[in-house]
Amino acid sequence: MTKFDTLYEVLLEKITKKTVWRKGKKVVKYKTDRPGYKMSGTREVKMSPHERSARHRAAQRAAKSSKIKKSRTKSFKRTIAKKKSRS
Repeated sequence: MTKFDTLYEVLLEKITKKTVWRKGKKVVKYKTDRPGYKMSGTREVKMSPHERSARHRAAQRAAKSSKIKKSRTKSFKRTIAKKKSRS
């Protein structure tokens, strides 16, 4: 790689700073917008196909469980409302 190529790669990176609270302290977290890349410190690193598929499966599981939790809370609220109306 030449100097120009590395400079071009640095310019392509779409890194944004985001402040989050962790354990009561303010922490600066770096995020990327590019699909297929992850943050390693302050650098963008390309994910391996295995890691991408693993993250995809994990995201699907998380979405499924959050959907189940939402439906459970809705039904729970309905039962409480029915009990209140009876008494």
